[in-house]
Amino acid sequence: MSFLSVNFLIKHYSKKVFTSYCSDLKNIHQLQSKQLKNIIKNGKNTKFGQEHNFTDIKSYSDYKRNVPLKKYDELLKYIQLISCGEKNILTNQGTEVFAETSGTLSGKKIIPISRKHLKKYISSGKSLLLNYIGQTEDVDILSGKILYLQGSPELNRTNCVPSGRLSGITHHYTPQFLKSKKIPSYKTNCISNWGKKLDQIIKECPHKELKLIAGVPPWVLHFLRRSEELLKKPCHEIYPNLNYYIQGGASYTPYKSAFESIFKERKITRLESFASSEGFIGLRHNPNDPDFTLNPQSGIFYEFISTESLKQNRWQDRCCLKEIQLGVNYVIIISSLSGLYGYLSDDIIQFTQTNPYKFKFIKRQGHSLSFFGEHLSEEEIDKAMSSTLQKLNITMVDYFIKPVIQANKKPYYQWHIELNNKSKQPENISFILDQSLMDINSYYRDLIHGNHIGASKIIFYKKDELYKYLETKGKFGGQNKMSRFSKV
Repeated sequence: MSFLSVNFLIKHYSKKVFTSYCSDLKNIHQLQSKQLKNIIKNGKNTKFGQEHNFTDIKSYSDYKRNVPLKKYDELLKYIQLISCGEKNILTNQGTEVFAETSGTLSGKKIIPISRKHLKKYISSGKSLLLNYIGQTEDVDILSGKILYLQGSPELNRTNCVPSGRLSGITHHYTPQFLKSKKIPSYKTNCISNWGKKLDQIIKECPHKELKLIAGVPPWVLHFLRRSEELLKKPCHEIYPNLNYYIQGGASYTPYKSAFESIFKERKITRLESFASSEGFIGLRHNPNDPDFTLNPQSGIFYEFISTESLKQNRWQDRCCLKEIQLGVNYVIIISSLSGLYGYLSDDIIQFTQTNPYKFKFIKRQGHSLSFFGEHLSEEEIDKAMSSTLQKLNITMVDYFIKPVIQANKKPYYQWHIELNNKSKQPENISFILDQSLMDINSYYRDLIHGNHIGASKIIFYKKDELYKYLETKGKFGGQNKMSRFSKV
């Protein structure tokens, strides 16, 4: 088949996928009602369903009354029964695999995933790519090799059930049309040492054919910088056709300047997923759109509760999608075909429009600092860091922050930063960081001006020291995310 014929087929298929996606966006309320019925039917004859009287549920009001909101700890007893081989615990179709979370702050979790829900997850990932082509007709994104920096596809066993990182699990379900394009090899993907794995990927990667890279921002940056070190050339020369990046798992904001410094004048088209082990919740398939579109094809029945209601234990305030209000901070509540029911996620979002439903990510529950009453969110800290790097015209590898509390002395925040090896250590960085935080957060400004906390202090790491520190904590590479906050 000729090159032009292949491109025509890709465009035709992508437009079909995108048209179906847009139709589902328009009919999302009907789809949500149908989804809730499927979830109730899926759990009716299970231990959970019997305990919560699923047979009596005829409406969303019944569902709210019968199924209280649950945190992970309250589902753990059911998950343990599944891991021991018991059937019909959360779903009557069973659990295909456990997804092991990286446990950024809340500790490691194992999330049950059914075969039906896993198919929805894979389909949503495919839609992110095809929606972009269907919208733009830019088939160039599939004209070369695709590198996905992911966790190991080798699965463990949690008693009777296979388990692993979700990014590794999805390796086994790569869509057929992408299999010939995807790198690295299975053998390389299974290398457990992240540094050795990167070196082998760089070695086997057809550099000039690489068109698209996907992964968490800090590890993609590490791959690019390591490529420059090994091959003694700048990245834009090593990978002359690398024009696309699919990102997820962490904010792009603090790494933006570093990516721009690597690719110089080249414009990288950046798509983004908003996904977790619990489900594929949002897509950003339009590079010019700052917000995520709520995924209507996720297999999830969405509910929400405002952070204010959650704080005051007003559980009855939870609402379905058609009841949300714009500009309100909501915690996402997930019910899915995998057997999560009224599950309180860690993600806090804010809707920006309703037709279609679009949202921006605010923060994760627990991902904030308030040792002194300042209520600093991860988003605010990332913004302050990004603003500081821009003002000083420097780039960084990564960073985290921790409070320092001393007897008979003012407490302060200590920033642990590894700058790009080409960036000098500026003497005034702590002053600019504090100024940026005060501009963003009024509580922090009041604490500094009121002399309640001292000025920030900086600890600079030498080359690769921060990654070596992460390696000692088992948080280096793959699906792991860099936690901005460290305990005292």
